[in-house]
Amino acid sequence: MRRFAGLLVAISAVTFGQLATAADMPVKAPLAPAPAAYSWTGFYAGLNAGYGWGHENLNYTGVNGAGWLYIDPTFIQIGIPRSFNVDGFVGGGQVGYNYQFDRRWVAGIEADIQYSDVHGDITFPTGNTATTGFASRKLQWFGTVRPRLGFLPMDRLLVYATGGLAYGQTKATANFPMAGSGTVTTSSGDGTTLGCTSPSVCMAGSTTRTSVGWTAGGGFEYAVWNNISVKAEYLYVKLQGQDVLMTIVPPNTGNALVTALFDNDAFHIARAGLNYRFGAR
Repeated sequence: MRRFAGLLVAISAVTFGQLATAADMPVKAPLAPAPAAYSWTGFYAGLNAGYGWGHENLNYTGVNGAGWLYIDPTFIQIGIPRSFNVDGFVGGGQVGYNYQFDRRWVAGIEADIQYSDVHGDITFPTGNTATTGFASRKLQWFGTVRPRLGFLPMDRLLVYATGGLAYGQTKATANFPMAGSGTVTTSSGDGTTLGCTSPSVCMAGSTTRTSVGWTAGGGFEYAVWNNISVKAEYLYVKLQGQDVLMTIVPPNTGNALVTALFDNDAFHIARAGLNYRFGAR
């Protein structure tokens, strides 16, 4: 019994000694909390600028008998170029909203409006003279409304696909000079006539059209600071085609009608932009 009591006294002495030593040791400061991950949720607005390009297909059709005779190969050379390129500057602004529904996924919607100087023209020989015909096309402005779905390989890097509604305004012009050499007079079985006097423009037309289409593309966006992000983006924009009715230009005479058909209203857009993110952290 005495031995057992002595053992308890010894154990107690060692335990209290260790506690006293521990009490004298410096206390470590608590670990700082890990920084919060960047959040893409919220509204944003910004500016962009870039370059647009495309390829126009051009054809002609007679509306009445005299119009058909006018564009007959007798008057207009077979094999004239019927396509041309367009390109130019685009720039504008965008607004949108993102919702980060998982650590790696972001969904949102964006709307933009753009000024455009994407344009081009073509000249081609007519008949057996040195005169040339002319046609041109310009995308004057366009806009889009697009959902976006993105993946985050890093907290601040968003890679996304996008697509939706597109709309815009295009302007097209076309004209033909006198067809053949000297004065050209023709009449058709339907009673329509045409009289062109060298070397004036014989027929011409111009039209501006606002149309609706679709767009699709993708890009990436990087948050440089909490409230500022930069992006690079590609869009394919498809609008409706456009027809230009060409009529007789005085002092030429007659009631011949020809339509110039611009049947490819597709544009490629590559642009860079900057966004301000409201309430980003």
